[in-house]
Amino acid sequence: MGDFMKKKIFKVVFFLAITITMVLILLLNNDMDDIGNVLKSLKPFWLIMALFILIVYLLINPLSLIVIIGDDKSIKKSDSFLIGSIEYFYNGITPSNTGAQPMQVVEYRRVGVSSSKSTGALLINSTVNQIAIVILCLFSMVYYKELAKNVVSIKVLIFIGFAMNILVLFMYVAMGHSKHIKNGLIKAVHWIVNRKVFKGKLAHISDKFNAYCEEAQQAFDNSLKNKWRFILAIVFKLIALLVFYSLPFFILRALDIDLGPNTFGLVIGMTTFSIAMTCFIPTPGASGGIEFAFQSLFINLSGVTKAVAVSGMLLWRLLTYYLLMLISLCIYFYLEFYVIRKKKKEKELKLVEVKEDTV
Repeated sequence: MGDFMKKKIFKVVFFLAITITMVLILLLNNDMDDIGNVLKSLKPFWLIMALFILIVYLLINPLSLIVIIGDDKSIKKSDSFLIGSIEYFYNGITPSNTGAQPMQVVEYRRVGVSSSKSTGALLINSTVNQIAIVILCLFSMVYYKELAKNVVSIKVLIFIGFAMNILVLFMYVAMGHSKHIKNGLIKAVHWIVNRKVFKGKLAHISDKFNAYCEEAQQAFDNSLKNKWRFILAIVFKLIALLVFYSLPFFILRALDIDLGPNTFGLVIGMTTFSIAMTCFIPTPGASGGIEFAFQSLFINLSGVTKAVAVSGMLLWRLLTYYLLMLISLCIYFYLEFYVIRKKKKEKELKLVEVKEDTV
């Protein structure tokens, strides 16, 4: 068994262990009968609405990446849609949601897009995503009193989460635009590959990495030149996140909690900070922290008991984490089949052209 497969299996086992542990802790710390009674009252219509909202999110979320790629004829929009949709699986099985971009670069390379070009586009997309999150965090601060009610530690976590997201936004922009950071990375790689232990065998990597960084920053800057395209990408990402963050509203309605339209914005604010202040926890899908944050925030809503908060959290995680990862994994398998079939057709065309030339 290769090292690559061993790493994959380890990640899946680690992910399952974290998941099982968290579910057991949640269930053992709560009255199972109360949770069972809450789940028995599920209203199918609102649960179907929640599923519909999830599908809408899946369709809208990759649009920002497609807009950023723009009119580049070397990159098909369908390829970008598929590659943009595999992020949920790889982010879900890696600590702090860090696994998607490297795999997306790999998949772009397989469909004929250079690593530097795809890295630049994905870095812009991450920047757009971070801008949208910061905007929603600012919007959610309107509900600060309701968000921070009853749980003192949440007040601290709200500000930490907000500050961390602003810091990440600054880092994305600096990585894509700053010449000093680029030169620092190049110098670090140059120093590493020229160590005596490598006997000069890795010296060529330094030049390749230099060219890679130059091209990635150029792609980043080129994307920023078209301001309207950049703004449109932010708009699409904002719409996608608003749709995604509204899911708990429909889940709570499915649990027979009569939430009025005036609480819709508050629910989005609660979901925003449930994710924003825990996405840096170094466990797959921020498992552990995100469940605590969700319960601590949503229990403040009128009519939401502890059992309802736990039940809502379980349904929310089932839809937005496990189901989303499963759908994303299916898209990944389809993408693999699509790429293999595409390469096979290209080989067949080349053989036909060679035969025609020889004739």
